[in-house]
Amino acid sequence: KEALSAEGLSEAAFAPRAVLHQISAAKNRLIEAPAYESAGQNFFEKKVALLYRRYQGLLQQASGVDFDDLLLCTEQLFEQFPEVRREESERFDHILVDEFQDTDPLQAEIILYLCEAGARASAPDQVRLSPGKLTIVGDPKQSIYRFRRADIAMYAAVCEQLRRSKACEARLSVNFRSAPAMLSITSR
Repeated sequence: KEALSAEGLSEAAFAPRAVLHQISAAKNRLIEAPAYESAGQNFFEKKVALLYRRYQGLLQQASGVDFDDLLLCTEQLFEQFPEVRREESERFDHILVDEFQDTDPLQAEIILYLCEAGARASAPDQVRLSPGKLTIVGDPKQSIYRFRRADIAMYAAVCEQLRRSKACEARLSVNFRSAPAMLSITSR
């Protein structure tokens, strides 16, 4: 709201939640304020670009970060400093991620880096997973967080990465929570 006010924009024309959603989406696609600014194509995107830059300035003034910055900074730290990635990875013998279908690509990158064998990959899709370190539980039919950038293509890519690393795959076919009529609809 402070960024809107500083830019002379009304909350009625630029709903704070909508603006924050756009900024969050950009951060999750690893697009920082200057790049977002140059990519702005319409009036709304150009104004959001100004607000993004202002918002980041306000966070910096307050020595603060938002949730997306925590993820973005972690991903950048792991990518730029493999020795840090290796140290952090060594802290965990096993990592379990439940509801993996609701994980966004940035979160998935961090998870892959933490489960890497040796911290040598230059990109998440090149990660060689440490055998038995990563366990994911998920069902793409139950993905409900697309509005938060959960990405079924990313889910499928990580599953394929696990298969390539000879991970064990177990399918759970018995559902104790749903009525049979509901299961018959979702199993089509």
